[in-house]
Amino acid sequence: MQYSDKRVRTKQKIMEVFSELYMSKDTAKISVKMICEKADINRSTFYTYFTDVFQLQEALEEELVQEMAGKIFGEPEVLKDANIDWIVGRVVEFMREKKGLPVMVLSKSNPIFVGRIVNTILSRLQGVGVILSEEKRREITLAARYHFAGVAALFTSVQSGDIMADVEFAVKYLSRFANEGPLTVVRKNL
Repeated sequence: MQYSDKRVRTKQKIMEVFSELYMSKDTAKISVKMICEKADINRSTFYTYFTDVFQLQEALEEELVQEMAGKIFGEPEVLKDANIDWIVGRVVEFMREKKGLPVMVLSKSNPIFVGRIVNTILSRLQGVGVILSEEKRREITLAARYHFAGVAALFTSVQSGDIMADVEFAVKYLSRFANEGPLTVVRKNL
């Protein structure tokens, strides 16, 4: 049992170190050596869990999607009446609570990560008995990708300094935009 716990902690440590590095670097600029030094592990230990940094990124993204799905879609009956704005609002709230990492993944315009989120939304809706026509599936996919592209663009602007705001402030307003609509929020603040 202790051996298993240690393996879980080691894998989690590798993922945490990668997350820290990922906040300031592209995946291609993160080396296994960097991760090992920061995590204080041997390279062979890294390769016990992951084949390379790209597989590590994929595992991290999958963990984020699963955690998000559990948190947002934990109560299936809520989903039956949900619309895409409500769902996107919950995704943005999740990002706010996670303080940065999902935002970073999104702002790097990672289409695979966005695809995982969209597929999770669709499968959870179907899982609670929502019947989705092909047209409705396309509508949800387009709306979700549209919203997430906007989220990514906003965070890219915040990170580059084009918009003078911190990530927490931006997520707070994105959450309000998703729940109330951007024009309503702007009108309330005039």
